[in-house]
Amino acid sequence: MKKSILPLLAMILMISLCSCAVPSGRPGESSSRGDRTEPAGTSGAGTALPAETTVPQTSGGATETSFPQTTEPSPTTEAPTETAPPETKPPVTAPPKTESVTTLPPAPQNPEENSGIVWTAGGTPLFTDEAMTEESAVLEADTAVLLLEKGDGFCRIASLGGKYYVRAEMLTDVLPASAEEHMTKNGGVYYKGVRGLVAIDAGHQGKGMNGKEPLGPGSETLKKMLSTGTQGVATRIPEYVLNLEVSLRLRNELISRGYGVVMIRESHSVTLSNSQRAKIANAYGADIFIRVHANGSTDRTVRGAYGICMTEKNQFNAALHSDSLRLSECVADELCRATGVVKKKTWQTDTMTGINWSEVPVTIIEMGYMSNPDEDRLMATDEFRNSAAAGIANGVDGYFAGR
Repeated sequence: MKKSILPLLAMILMISLCSCAVPSGRPGESSSRGDRTEPAGTSGAGTALPAETTVPQTSGGATETSFPQTTEPSPTTEAPTETAPPETKPPVTAPPKTESVTTLPPAPQNPEENSGIVWTAGGTPLFTDEAMTEESAVLEADTAVLLLEKGDGFCRIASLGGKYYVRAEMLTDVLPASAEEHMTKNGGVYYKGVRGLVAIDAGHQGKGMNGKEPLGPGSETLKKMLSTGTQGVATRIPEYVLNLEVSLRLRNELISRGYGVVMIRESHSVTLSNSQRAKIANAYGADIFIRVHANGSTDRTVRGAYGICMTEKNQFNAALHSDSLRLSECVADELCRATGVVKKKTWQTDTMTGINWSEVPVTIIEMGYMSNPDEDRLMATDEFRNSAAAGIANGVDGYFAGR
C-alpha cells in the first residue's frame, strides 16, 4: 500500500513545484514590461534622445521615434538687423514681464499742435522792448518762431538766438501753405528759418520694417529696412519714444535760434525705412542731417555717448566724410558737456544704410546706453532731454561757425 502511494505523492509534489514557478496573474507580465525604463538618453533603436525629454509611455508597440513632440521648439537665430554694433541694439535682459511699461505721451500728429511754434504772417519786425519802439530785425513771411508769451496786442517770441516782441497780428498758428507744399512734395515736416536748414531724424518708430533695402545707392547688399530699437532696462521706455522726445525739443531749440528744420517724423505711427529718411533730408537740400538715437549692449556696465559717420573710403559718399566727422565731434562734444554723459570716440563705419544714402553731412548721435540702468534713468528725465537738445543745438552752432 505504501509503495502505491509514494508515486502518487511524488506526482503531486512535482505539480506543486511547477505552479510555484509561474508568476501569479499572467496579465501582469505585459504590464511589467511596459513599466520597464530605457537607459537614460538612448532608445531601443540607438537614437539619442534630448537629455531633458520625457518620453510618454505608449501602448500598442509604439517605437521611441514615434513619441509625441512634447518638448518646446529650439529658438531660431535671426539674421543681424540694420547694423552691426554699436548701432545694432543687442537684446538686453528685461525685468520680469509683470512690470508695468513706462511710456510717454504720444507726440503730436500735427506740427502746430501743442508745440509752441507759430509763423510770421508777413514781413514781421522784431522789437527788443515791450513798447515795440526799438526794432532789431525783420523776419520774412512764413518763418517759424517759438512763442513764449501772449500779451495784450503783442507776443514774445524766441528767434535768431534771442527773445523779441512782435505785434500779435503778425503771427499765425496756421501752418503756411508754402510749408504744406514742401511737405507734400518731399515728406517730413518743414519749418522755414533764416539760418541753415537742419534735418532731424528721431530714430526708429512704433513698428519695425522687416523688408530689405540696398545698403547704399546701387548696392547689391541688402539690409533690414528698420528695426524698432532697444528699450530701457530700468524704465522700460522704448528707444523710439526717447528719440522723438529729444528730437522735438531739439526742433524747438533750433527754431528759437533761427534755423530752418525738417523733421523726418513727429509721430510714432510713420512707416519710414532708413534709406527713405535720408532721401527726405536730401530732397529738402538740408545743410546737415542729425539722426538721434540711444544705444544698447548686453553688458549693463557700458555707458557713454558718441557720434557715428562714414569712413573716408565709403563707396557711396566718401566726399562727405570730413564734414560728417566734424559734425559728429561737434554734436557729441556739446551733448556730453551739457548732460555730463561720458564722451566716447566717434565710430566711423560704412555699415549704416541711413548714412550711406545721405547726400549731405550726416551723423548718428548715440545719447547713452538704455541698457545701463543709471543712464537709462537719466535719459528718462526732462532735465536730461532738455539739456541734450540744447547741447546738440550748441554742436550745430559750432559746426556752422567752423564752416
